Amino acid sequence: MGYYQFVYVPQANAKPQVSAEILNPPQTTNVIIEPGSSSPSQTKNFTPKEADGALGLSNKFVWKNSDSVAHSVTSDTDYKDKISGPFNSIAKIGLIPPQQSYEFTFTAQGEYHYHCEPHPWMQAVVKVANEKF
Repeated sequence: MGYYQFVYVPQANAKPQVSAEILNPPQTTNVIIEPGSSSPSQTKNFTPKEADGALGLSNKFVWKNSDSVAHSVTSDTDYKDKISGPFNSIAKIGLIPPQQSYEFTFTAQGEYHYHCEPHPWMQAVVKVANEKF
């Protein structure tokens, strides 16, 4: 015979505390979805392909769709930020329509590889450093 007891601790499910500087960084890192990116022959899709940011300075990223076709920004690893949630525009706003934007704030350092779901040849990476440049 076994005995099992479950104790609910609300703190276990609470979001971690991060500084206001990380939640609202003073600078934004911009990435452009280039015109013609929906074509497999187009090699220039996300500009820059490697976007760098720093926690507390530029860890908020904005993707602007300059193409005439809708795109997504979708994590290769199904990354979920502890504060911002899934790194996936489809989960947040759907596909990014032409001339519209998608924003995501990273609250942890790391390398975050991503792609466009409807156009998988579109691939790039976000790198977030732990300290200001």
